[in-house]
Amino acid sequence: IINEPKRKIGTATVEAIEEIAKMQGVPMLEVMRHAEEYVALGKNVGKLKDFVALIDDLRREEASPSRLIPLVFERSGYLDMLRSEGFEGEGRIANVNEFVSAAVEYEKRCEEAEEAATLMGFLEEINLVSDVDKYDEGADAVVLMTVHSAKGLEFPIVFLAGMEDGIFPSVQNLMEEDELQEERRLAYVAITRAKEKLYVTHAKNRMMYGRTAYNPLSRFIRDEVPRTLILEDAPRRIPPRSTERRPFPAQNTRPTPSHRTPSELSRPAFATATPKEKSTPATFGLSMIKEGARVRHAIFGEGVVLSAKSMGGDILYTVKFDNGQEKRLMATFAKLEEIR
Repeated sequence: IINEPKRKIGTATVEAIEEIAKMQGVPMLEVMRHAEEYVALGKNVGKLKDFVALIDDLRREEASPSRLIPLVFERSGYLDMLRSEGFEGEGRIANVNEFVSAAVEYEKRCEEAEEAATLMGFLEEINLVSDVDKYDEGADAVVLMTVHSAKGLEFPIVFLAGMEDGIFPSVQNLMEEDELQEERRLAYVAITRAKEKLYVTHAKNRMMYGRTAYNPLSRFIRDEVPRTLILEDAPRRIPPRSTERRPFPAQNTRPTPSHRTPSELSRPAFATATPKEKSTPATFGLSMIKEGARVRHAIFGEGVVLSAKSMGGDILYTVKFDNGQEKRLMATFAKLEEIR
């Protein structure tokens, strides 16, 4: 990160810092902190001191993850760098903003569980295995990937999540016809990955860039897929988010699956609001595996549970695997199997 964005610190300087750090057995940042003491770094002392000051300032920030990420994004110069890249940079900016949304959701879960929301905790939670390169066509497992990564692959059943205007197509392309056409072609790729069944999901509302958004069903589905091919269903249960009683219909309004017109497809399914309950693992059908239990993971193999900690509606496990690796895994993602 020392020269990303560009800070006019050359490769030779970075190599000199690394060599000095190795010789003295100290971190590279400490070498930069005392750059004036080394002849090899003399011409770059000011630039290196500025970089150290940036890191130190960010370390002193006592902010939540959702506030710290934007601070790093802006103060590091990374935001300005992406803005200068034009259209491609706008997409990457949107990715960082969505990263902030993930931090907001993490903090909400911590609040419900009456736990501290820390940067370390957030990074541990999102450090999930999602490697398309290790895709095993014969494995009996769900594979998570981007549409770009799925090119050339086919699956019996495909789920397309977040098919909403503002997401797919993305908000920055809604008014750009050329870019909209490119996303339309990408949507075609996504749809044709399915050999037997295609499930398309869209939310009534979702957290985007730290704010609640109400996006209609994607125009690629709403306006372009023949309605005779669409069978709509609504979720069986919508988790309560507020104690406020809303004027929703009192009866069960889950529709019987039927062919619907495109305009009907964009109408949200409602459910009766109920008093808010504190989320627990049991709420989502999770039972805690005890410390010391032997477990099996689809990728890491067998191991022993070192600790199990309830986190809102999930469970954080620390597992020592037989291959020597120690992993912190969320129950909803890890799908650990207890070995009896």
